[in-house]
Amino acid sequence: TRADTATATPTATDMVTAMGMAITMGRGNKGKYMRFVIDNGGQTCNKFWSYLEPLDKAIEGHKISYILIPDKDLLNYPNLTSNEYIKFPFWSKSLSKIIGGGLYEKIVRYFVSPFVKIDRRFHLGLFRYGWESRLYHVSESHRPIIKEIFTPGKNIRDKVDKLFESSIKGHKLVIGLHVRKGDYKYWLGGKYYFSDSEYNCVCKTIKKKFPDVMFFIASNEKISKEMTSDLEYFSNIDGSAPEDLYALSKCDYILGPPS
Repeated sequence: TRADTATATPTATDMVTAMGMAITMGRGNKGKYMRFVIDNGGQTCNKFWSYLEPLDKAIEGHKISYILIPDKDLLNYPNLTSNEYIKFPFWSKSLSKIIGGGLYEKIVRYFVSPFVKIDRRFHLGLFRYGWESRLYHVSESHRPIIKEIFTPGKNIRDKVDKLFESSIKGHKLVIGLHVRKGDYKYWLGGKYYFSDSEYNCVCKTIKKKFPDVMFFIASNEKISKEMTSDLEYFSNIDGSAPEDLYALSKCDYILGPPS
């Protein structure tokens, strides 16, 4: 039954069988199996973003979506690895720690590539790359389930909650500033790359209208004095991506370039 299928934990052998069956069945019976999402480029947030579309469809149809190459931060999301809608059949906590995420990814890619080639050759449409999966509107009925699945572990929540409690100090408005640099200096000709002075200018404009504002700044680069001049702010120094994502979720608003 569907309920039995949803609660079963697939093994790598099960996945090979399922992929083979899906390819054999072809276009005519796509509805019986969810598509397999192979991978998504970018960092943790980009990968999680690509999980939303297959997850939303899995909830709607009471089926299972399979992510073949998971993100390295999966360890920090216990609900993501133990729910009835989305599965990571080739993910191994112990193996990832032993051989490292990079080598692990190469091994999985090598393993699934024959199935992907067959899919592309016969235009079956069973496999998708992460960038092909995007969801911009989540239905209200699915929202609580998705929020629970993407809730980080207690250790991350406790650390960030304490940071906010000690930093907000009575401020009524908290705005999360996501500073995106790195490859954005070259992507699309630097269209969405902003200097520290530009970030500061925007924040000061907000502060003029809302004097009681406190900024939480998330960045994987050093936060300069030029960026924070005349601003009240705090940050999660040397924080991880899961910590910063959870921190941004606690803000009243999020400010940043499209990312």
